[in-house]
Amino acid sequence: MRVICGYNVNIDAVHNISGGEISRQIADFGLKPKTKLPEKIESLEDLVSGILFCMKRGSGAELLIDDPEVAGLIEKTFAWQNRLGGNAGNMANVLAQIGSEPVLSVPSLTVRQASFLHPGVKVAKNDMLQPALLAAKEGEDLTHFVFQFSAGEKVAITEETVVSPFDNRFIASFDSLNRRLYTDPDFDSYCRDHLDDMEGALVAGFHLVNFPCLEESVKERLEQIRSWKKKRPELYVHAEMGSIQRQEMMRCLLESLAVDSIGMNEDELAVLGGLEPGSRGILDASRTLRSHLGISRICVHTREYVVSAVRGPIEPEEEIAAIERGVDIAATLAATGSIFGERPSLNVNRAGASAVNDFCGKGARRSGSGAYKRLGTEFLCLVPSLNVENPKTTVGLGDSMTAATFFYELASRQDL
Repeated sequence: MRVICGYNVNIDAVHNISGGEISRQIADFGLKPKTKLPEKIESLEDLVSGILFCMKRGSGAELLIDDPEVAGLIEKTFAWQNRLGGNAGNMANVLAQIGSEPVLSVPSLTVRQASFLHPGVKVAKNDMLQPALLAAKEGEDLTHFVFQFSAGEKVAITEETVVSPFDNRFIASFDSLNRRLYTDPDFDSYCRDHLDDMEGALVAGFHLVNFPCLEESVKERLEQIRSWKKKRPELYVHAEMGSIQRQEMMRCLLESLAVDSIGMNEDELAVLGGLEPGSRGILDASRTLRSHLGISRICVHTREYVVSAVRGPIEPEEEIAAIERGVDIAATLAATGSIFGERPSLNVNRAGASAVNDFCGKGARRSGSGAYKRLGTEFLCLVPSLNVENPKTTVGLGDSMTAATFFYELASRQDL
């Protein structure tokens, strides 16, 4: 099963930050942070404000850095562990591990970057596919700074004491190529000339562009996806959103994407406005958005459960089974640091199980750990997450769930 993966790949520099460390940074640098999300990172004060905003809500976010001096200061101030980053890179690695052959767009294929990619991940060179390491060369490493924090971390600032209710992460990205959604010409030509060999495509990274839909680079990628669908209508294309903070930009992007399926988390869904609290609100919003966009599928993944609104060639039991595989792989990654790690038995998230019970009370039918409800020509699915105590990582979980679910969805569609 050959799958196109684009557009963002980078190195994640990960730091596990504590409340005490943030307090020391505030004191040492004389910072006056706020628990408000800035538009971008222009100083250490902005960085700490972004971290505190996410800690207070227990949510994640990703903001951009324009100034290389600010990026350098952040790099020098903290200790880092490096790993693969970028939605497309993370999803390609998962696909390669579970049996697909991803064709990946890598904006800067350095030896260091390639070393983080699974040997089954292929890149296009001279109208041929090669393992990433064989095609790598020296160049600029694209690095995103990831600050992971744990539930219960506490920071006292002037106005209040911030206590994180959940594990999560804040990302500060200094990345010139991914911000332009740069693609190698060999990737572009290979996808164009060998599209009949592809079964699907996973695309992401639009959130890294300052003004999605207005930037010429985004228009080029949107047109590229549109050309794939025009030439091969049966190509199953999923677009994964990211942390876009402005409602008008999110709406513009969603309405411009010529895809079959769109995924996001609850924070990204909330940017669109009018989201009612709880699982019922997410179910209703997912259905409304899918209908408005006229696409086959909307998937919203939260900490407690995954919601999917579907109108297309797949049965609800198969959709739930695919999501369950994705949830299991994401939980294994969180618990062990690897999607194939040996993890202890994990319990179903209590809030997720409660949401399933509530859904069934509204007429949904149980299937596996989840439930579904038919509504005319479409159906809604809800699948609970798994609880992971003391996770080894909170980075890339949504990407892992998305890639695995996509793989098993695609397999089900091929069997029809």
